Amino acid sequence: MEQKKKHIAGRIILGVLAAAVVAALVAAPFILEKRNRSSENKASILSDTARVGTVSKVLSGTGTLTDEESVSVTVPSGVQITEYLVSNGDMVEKGQPVALVDKTSVMRAISDVNETLSQLDEQITAASDTKAEEYITAKAAGRLKAVYAEKGDSVRDVVTRYGALAVISMDGKMAADVSAGTLVMGQSVSLTLPSGKSVNGRVDSVREGTAVVTIDDQYGEIGDTVSLQDTEGGDLGESTLYVHSPWKAIAYTGTVAGVYLKQGKTAAEGSNLFRLSATGDSAKYEQLTARRREYEDIAYELFLLYQEGIVTAPCDGRVSGADDSLLKQLSAGSSGYTVVLLSANTPPDNDPNASEYHNRVGVITAVNDDGTVTAGLMFETEIPDYGDLSGLLLDTSRMTKEVTFTPGVIYQNTGTDKDGTAHWQTRSGVERGDLYVFTYDSDLAWMIYVGHVDIPEPTPAPTSRPAQTPEPTPGASPGGSSQGKQDSGGTQGKPDSNSSAQGKPDGSGKAQGTLPSGGNMPGGAGIPTNPSAEEEEELYSRTGTTILSVTPQDTVTVAITVDELDILSVRTGQKVSVTVDALPGQSFVGEITDVNTTASNEGGNSKYTVEITMDRTEKMLGGMNASAKITLQTKENVLTVPTEALSEGETETVVYTAYDASSETLLTPVTVKTGLSDGQRTEILSGLSEGDTIWYAYYDKLPDAGQALGQPG
Repeated sequence: MEQKKKHIAGRIILGVLAAAVVAALVAAPFILEKRNRSSENKASILSDTARVGTVSKVLSGTGTLTDEESVSVTVPSGVQITEYLVSNGDMVEKGQPVALVDKTSVMRAISDVNETLSQLDEQITAASDTKAEEYITAKAAGRLKAVYAEKGDSVRDVVTRYGALAVISMDGKMAADVSAGTLVMGQSVSLTLPSGKSVNGRVDSVREGTAVVTIDDQYGEIGDTVSLQDTEGGDLGESTLYVHSPWKAIAYTGTVAGVYLKQGKTAAEGSNLFRLSATGDSAKYEQLTARRREYEDIAYELFLLYQEGIVTAPCDGRVSGADDSLLKQLSAGSSGYTVVLLSANTPPDNDPNASEYHNRVGVITAVNDDGTVTAGLMFETEIPDYGDLSGLLLDTSRMTKEVTFTPGVIYQNTGTDKDGTAHWQTRSGVERGDLYVFTYDSDLAWMIYVGHVDIPEPTPAPTSRPAQTPEPTPGASPGGSSQGKQDSGGTQGKPDSNSSAQGKPDGSGKAQGTLPSGGNMPGGAGIPTNPSAEEEEELYSRTGTTILSVTPQDTVTVAITVDELDILSVRTGQKVSVTVDALPGQSFVGEITDVNTTASNEGGNSKYTVEITMDRTEKMLGGMNASAKITLQTKENVLTVPTEALSEGETETVVYTAYDASSETLLTPVTVKTGLSDGQRTEILSGLSEGDTIWYAYYDKLPDAGQALGQPG
């Protein structure tokens, strides 16, 4: 009986507890409202309906606007600029000229690049390992004047026999050399091809008694024998056609597996010419051939610079970094080029870092067929002022030290102003008997024309010559068309047998003998003539000179940080809504252009940087604050309620579907299951139907810590 009483008592207790829980749940809004009435932070009671709509999950972040990265404008090593055509702060368009270059320095660089290519060819030949399949592409656009390789040919055999797999004409011209006679540059001539067809041509240049005549490259083939006539039909002789400005497609190992263009067709820059197949890659070979391709690109860039004489902007944008100190002391004048030379050949006391220049006087004893010259040099001499050479000793009997080199940059004094300023003009061509001052430090700086003397013809060179001490080459700058003999007056001394030319001592066109006291007459700044493959030394540096920068103005970027929980939902190409604090009322569309996968840790939470790029407007400035919103997920046609209507319990989420206005009490809680939320509205997966009315308390500010938090604040 006692046990039954206990059982009944237990059931009564459970019933009371259950009733208490229900009463508490129903009374919770009432308690909330009572507390609201006693609080200054009174809630407003709002109603809404469950309705179908679109919900998006949005990720927000802030950052500052950043300008695009500047694009450096560079010129190849050794190329000097003579004038800036723009100033810092100027806006430029892509392709707009920004600077002029000194063509003499360009030709000197071309010579050095060609020397380096020859070195690399020797090294590549030594690295005889084969190479895997590769496409040979055109580094320059133009007409294919020769295609020597056919499918199945050995690359090495073709290049050994013809010097290239194919030859492209870069400037649209074929050329033929003929004795100049009375021909002058620009004169019209006609050429008769082997087929009997006559085509019009013109004299492109005249140098050292030879005229270069060019025709359109649609006519003739490499090696064709042509006859030339002047405009009156006079016979100018016969010659052999060659490509005026060729680019050669070269490879060194493998087999030709495919030929894509035929002879006579036009190739676009970057188009495929050949496909090669081979096996067994060689790291050394790959390194050398990759380097050669870099030099081929530099050679083509130099070719364009020489043709056009200008440097252009790589993109639209604003100019910065233009530095007048980079200008070569050479500027264009009405009478040609003028140059300001140093007034002294030793560093001033107040500038210990200045270069010291050395000087030798010499006479040209021979002009060689390969473009080099041989000179007899005198001992080193001091020249306090290059503008006054009247007291210079020009005794050719003392010019006994023989050296063979490629002529450097040549200047001639054209007079002195009343204020003592000397004027200089560039001079083309050298002749036997010309007297020069050779000025140099670690490189041949310039050649200054002093005068001319008549010297006897040299005796024939012996078959073999005595060995001589190697010496670095003087500077490699081109000569040009001869301008005849010029005498500055005051020439002293007569030549003797010691000044006669002996030709090139080693057949390489490189200088022989050592210059004493303070420097070498260089032509590769001390680089050996024939370095081994192991030395890998080059006459020409691949590092160019930056002359200015252009900052594009088309776009700006903003970087925001993203939490590790969201980063996997972010990807490049996603559209982003961006607002800028300084431009209220406007919204801009950006795009994610970079997601940095390296995290930074903030309080134990990993953060990632996301870069957003958008079109720039006129009023956008770097450093402005911006906000970005990234839509991570979107659901359409889903049931939604205001996010603030959701009340979070310990294990469930409820909404209230009734309200007693008299008691200001929220009633009839319904448990719901939620889905995606955009912060304003939340998806309802279950518990409500479309059109159901819901009630909720809305706070103007968050409740105090002692208040009930049954509703989102």
